[in-house]
Amino acid sequence: MNLHGQKTLDHKLKHILDNMNLAFCCEINEGLYLEVMDTISELSDISVTDFRWAYNLVTGTVKLVSAGREEKKERTTELYDRKEEEELRISCKTLADITKAVSEDRVTSMFVVTELLLFVYLDYTPTSEELQMFIKTVRKFNNDKKLQKVSQNYLSSVVSGLAYSNLKQWKLLRTLLTEILNSNMCTNNENVIVERHDLIKVTEDKCKHLYTFKHPLTVACTKSDSECGFILKGSTQELGDNITIKLCIDEDSEYGFIVNGSTQDNTTIKLCIDEDEYTDTGIHLHDVISTQDMHGYATLTGTCKGNQITVASSWMWWQKWLPQITDWKFTGFYVEYNLSENLVAKRK
Repeated sequence: MNLHGQKTLDHKLKHILDNMNLAFCCEINEGLYLEVMDTISELSDISVTDFRWAYNLVTGTVKLVSAGREEKKERTTELYDRKEEEELRISCKTLADITKAVSEDRVTSMFVVTELLLFVYLDYTPTSEELQMFIKTVRKFNNDKKLQKVSQNYLSSVVSGLAYSNLKQWKLLRTLLTEILNSNMCTNNENVIVERHDLIKVTEDKCKHLYTFKHPLTVACTKSDSECGFILKGSTQELGDNITIKLCIDEDSEYGFIVNGSTQDNTTIKLCIDEDEYTDTGIHLHDVISTQDMHGYATLTGTCKGNQITVASSWMWWQKWLPQITDWKFTGFYVEYNLSENLVAKRK
């Protein structure tokens, strides 16, 4: 966008500005934002209509910036709790149960909606009326509540994996997920995929997951002794006298824990916010990082019908949808960070 030498506002320039997230641009570089707006207001041949348009644009941006500063999200530190996941799963037996959980803010991400669908469809086949109502309701919640969208990479792997299932309902679920994949409930640019690059053993029942990540609001960071990022700490809870816990530092266990040959049920994953947790890790944390903008998951690879397939989401679901696969291996650990409020283009 170049205003140099212009005397009026053309349609292309107005279209660009109308579709930019100017509140975010102002937060990142207020001086540049003000310079652009001053240049527009001083165009020699600007019309009264365009001047009013520019004035409304500025006042609208000021309101959004002020509202954003007043309503700053409270930072959250808990990313995952197996007990809470279990309670949510038990309460969701139908599509209507899932939309109820979204309406009550117990579900704030289309990733979680996808995982609940993988569970619900194991024992429940909705009617066409229920299916239409579910799509309509979730679309509305996605727009009104600004749910974190599920990424195309994640959902595509789930859709592809279902094609290998022997369960009769796989086509029904695949059709629904494909509709989500092709809708505005799915995204290829609002989430940044951050891969875990290191795992550090802390104690026998705790480990740290290290991620490097530069948030758009920290582009001015000048620290040179470490990289921007965050650390997630996994730990176990009391499971009873007959359950054995084993901490694993290899890639064969989800989040680093195996219990009696399966992922243990009461794992918690939390964001480390204490500076001491980052000592000698090569990573430093910024205050803007919060788990409410994250969704964590693992990828798994297994052999089916002579083909090696890779899927996302929990091993818990895939061992049911693809019971013929017996050589599952965890191949990657990821956090998808929601940046929908920090994009230069407005969220659609």
